[in-house]
Amino acid sequence: MDWNTVIEILKWLVPIGGFGSVAGWFINRTERELKRIRDSHDAYKAMYEDLNQTVKEDINEKQELRKTMSRLQRAVNKVFSCRYFPDCPVNLELLRNKADNAGKPQGVAGQRRNPRGSRNDTGQDPGVKSGDGDPGGEPP
Repeated sequence: MDWNTVIEILKWLVPIGGFGSVAGWFINRTERELKRIRDSHDAYKAMYEDLNQTVKEDINEKQELRKTMSRLQRAVNKVFSCRYFPDCPVNLELLRNKADNAGKPQGVAGQRRNPRGSRNDTGQDPGVKSGDGDPGGEPP
């Protein structure tokens, strides 16, 4: 075999191998990108399904709680029409709860008390009187 023939064959194979490796790299890159996107999509889908299941469980729990509260409300409303109402243990418990809550201050939730004492609607201390030269009770 002639060395020129071998060199010609090598000249044809080297560019083909280079092109093949570039094409292979490009195809692998595209496959890797598609796999990454698919894995990301699968992860989001799994998180959505978990969240969806949790929300459904919470909704069912809330419905059960509403049913229970409705039954309790109907039972408490029927207590007042009972002929044994004066001696009923439910009535005694309701009265006891009312007495326990009577000593506690009742107000709007989240409302803070004034730490400096009570003030009237104008923002003045109740004990401060307006002088003759001070109309409206405001300082000079």
